[in-house]
Amino acid sequence: MMLSLRRPRRFYRRKLRLILFFLTVLIPIAVLMLQATQLYRKDSVYIAISNNFHETVDAETDTPRRQNAGKILSRRVQKFSNFIVELNNSDAHQFDSGVLHFSYKSDHMDTQKTFLEEYSGYDSFPTIQTSSKYRGYIYTMGVGQELSQCTRHLLELCLYAATSNRKCVTPQMRNGAMKIGGQPFGEFFNVSRLNKQLRRFGYSELASDEEFWTNCDGERKTVIVVFYEKPVKKGSLQFFAPDDKLGMYERVKKHGWLNCTKEIVKVPKMFKKYENNTDYYCLEPNLFGNLKTFNEKILGDSRCVFITQWNEQYKVNWRKLTRHGAPGAFKILYWFLHPSLEIINEARAFQEERIERPYVAIHIRGAKFKNQSFLRPCFDIALEFVNALRRTRKVKTLFLSTDMSKFGGVTNKDKHSHQLFADVSGAVIYDPEVTRMLKGRDRWKVSLTEVRLLSQSDHLITIGQGSFGGFIRSRYLWEHRDKQNWTLSTICKETARRFV
Repeated sequence: MMLSLRRPRRFYRRKLRLILFFLTVLIPIAVLMLQATQLYRKDSVYIAISNNFHETVDAETDTPRRQNAGKILSRRVQKFSNFIVELNNSDAHQFDSGVLHFSYKSDHMDTQKTFLEEYSGYDSFPTIQTSSKYRGYIYTMGVGQELSQCTRHLLELCLYAATSNRKCVTPQMRNGAMKIGGQPFGEFFNVSRLNKQLRRFGYSELASDEEFWTNCDGERKTVIVVFYEKPVKKGSLQFFAPDDKLGMYERVKKHGWLNCTKEIVKVPKMFKKYENNTDYYCLEPNLFGNLKTFNEKILGDSRCVFITQWNEQYKVNWRKLTRHGAPGAFKILYWFLHPSLEIINEARAFQEERIERPYVAIHIRGAKFKNQSFLRPCFDIALEFVNALRRTRKVKTLFLSTDMSKFGGVTNKDKHSHQLFADVSGAVIYDPEVTRMLKGRDRWKVSLTEVRLLSQSDHLITIGQGSFGGFIRSRYLWEHRDKQNWTLSTICKETARRFV
């Protein structure tokens, strides 16, 4: 009998596992270690056209040992302002500060010109003809995420509601949340001005809570209960008994949607009066992507519709819903959503009391820094910008805004660095107690007042990345669309998210 020379299968399986381990674990770790030993540099573009000095700076920095990154960057930052001054007064094209590489090229795209061309292009956009009579209302009981994202989602709901010719009802604002119960939306934003643009671009108008109840008090209601996630929290999906929540979730995931009126056992207080005059539909959020089913099977002829929660809808093709040539929800937010008169008056009063022009403003989005050790060096760079502006532009005041105060976002647990950064820089920080004009000390009212002060500054520097920073920069560009002698600088946008 001859012995078989074939190796057992378990030998090959073991070999295959070793190969997979090498490819999926060891090689990626080696790549990350290699990246961690490099000092990143990225080009920054300075544009100088017709008395405008538009600055865009991205700082990316890493070191062999990440904990030493801040020290190395700080040692080099002292050279920074000399190069800014030299750049501002020279015809040379390139400079190297030892921190970043700067290129100055007059043929680069002018940010102000680009902004004006796109923004003014909407002036000639023809008003979309829609029915002057709306079929009803969609009232969301809550919108997810922070201020800029939350407001964008609400504007997307206006676009979605337009597909069934229903108005979108503004939820109230309450200490960093958009939900039923709180201060009117109109105390934060200029609703009448926004509605003109929404109508023009094919979105549904925003209706007030008062208008909704005036027209819907005696009408039959439809409540859409959305299952965004498995109901594990004790307080989630209050409509159902605790033991029924998971079963309902599984049924909804299987069928997409169902009439769940008979399964409702806990009617919220606001619906108690209409307990026998309300239909409930349970659905999973992917169904929002099926407009035909949603509008015909669920909404039907209902005039008064509630949605328990409206978050980002990944299955909705927003580009397809947006009329050709019209701005998307992001651009509506950035360019056509203006603060309320209360916010404008508050910012003006504080500015007259504490800020002397010309002034430079710094905004820090600290929550977006994965490694907080990079935040202080980035702030040091910003202060070098400020020093250069003091010498070359005669800046008199530094205004500072961050998300690291008691009014900051819920995503940032640091509520103390705001004052620390102000102390080391001598910056003015906003305090609603100075004027005492705001109706309530709502966190989002404070944020919007700071956005107004930032956008009105003569020079703006933003540190970090995120949609709120984009909102601030866009408001600044809009406010300076026909002005001269301003600068806009973005620092450490990539650094904030690169390093863990």
